[in-house]
Amino acid sequence: MEMSRQRINPSSESGSFIKCPHCKGKGLTPSVEMLGLGVLRKLRLETMKDKVSNIKVTVPIEVSSYLLNKKRSEINDLESRIHIRITVEGDINMMPGESSVVCE
Repeated sequence: MEMSRQRINPSSESGSFIKCPHCKGKGLTPSVEMLGLGVLRKLRLETMKDKVSNIKVTVPIEVSSYLLNKKRSEINDLESRIHIRITVEGDINMMPGESSVVCE
């Protein structure tokens, strides 16, 4: 016969600590490359919408540098294929994983 113990009340740790705003409690933060690729995926989805002529992306500084330096050709390809303008800006106050995509 096996017995297991089920915790009924939350642990004392759950009331004493908060989740890390950077890693959301996982203990790991995504790399700049992973965050940049996620933003590119969002861009591709936004370009599929009707009547979009401008897209403004705001991301942390490190991610904007990655996108503008390493993924510039992919962004240019999206712009020329769909005839839209994509602007990438960096924000020093944004946490890793945060991003803002505004379509006009």
